[in-house]
Amino acid sequence: MSTLLFSTHSKAENSVTSTILVVFERISFSLVETILQRLCDETESTLLEFRNQPTSARSTGSSSIPDAVIKGSFGYWIETKIKKKNVSTTQIKNHLKIMRARIESVSGPKFAT
Repeated sequence: MSTLLFSTHSKAENSVTSTILVVFERISFSLVETILQRLCDETESTLLEFRNQPTSARSTGSSSIPDAVIKGSFGYWIETKIKKKNVSTTQIKNHLKIMRARIESVSGPKFAT
């Protein structure tokens, strides 16, 4: 069963994020790679994984869950905001804790603050 294009999340920003991920899942990987490469000025990306609200982030002990993760030999962590001035410094710091924990679990401490 395929994922619905327009989700029914209670928060509008989660619906936007979910819809973007579903679109990315339905178009060719090479097109998604090209889009991400241009957004991030990267020349290489391989094998993509799309995860909406990755619950595995909870294993770090944080209650913060990023809206989405797109990863391959890289990781793009996504936090969608659809209203102006809606960015929470605390939320972003909690997301950074999750990213640090994941990086350290794979390769030891290397993530600069």
